Amino acid sequence: MNSVFFWPSALVAALFLGAAALKLSRPKLFISELKDYRLLPAPLVVLVAAAIIILESVAGVLTLSTQYHQLGCALLIGLLLIFTAATVHVLLSGRRDLSCACFGSASKSLNWSTPIRNVLFSIAVAAGMFVEPTPLTAASASTTLLGVSIALLWLQALQMFDVVSEVADV
Repeated sequence: MNSVFFWPSALVAALFLGAAALKLSRPKLFISELKDYRLLPAPLVVLVAAAIIILESVAGVLTLSTQYHQLGCALLIGLLLIFTAATVHVLLSGRRDLSCACFGSASKSLNWSTPIRNVLFSIAVAAGMFVEPTPLTAASASTTLLGVSIALLWLQALQMFDVVSEVADV
């Protein structure tokens, strides 16, 4: 297997697992952010929020598995396409006062970098979709855990800088 193509999809999968965990840590915030998009009837928002968290988790786990890697990649790409369509629709309507709702409380404001990032993530996942993943070893598991930890610390740092800038503006 060519790990050059596998690892980008594995890192996106790890990001999705982290994003699901962050959303799950503050579900009311995620539901509120999803409601703010005004793309769904109110009765469906909670159901769709739960489905997103579950699908992100399942996609991440399947992508990292050896047996269901392609299915996980396809699910990741499908989710990214849906998220991209939703953000482009909202941005084209002129609404930029929303959180992207990507990473729970660490989410940034919605802007055009969000769909661009999603397209780049889709390309990374597609590149690794048809390579056979390496069975998980202690070394690859620790590398993946390190990558997830760095991504979560980065998101936490971004959130901290937002809080500091808000306090400075007061």
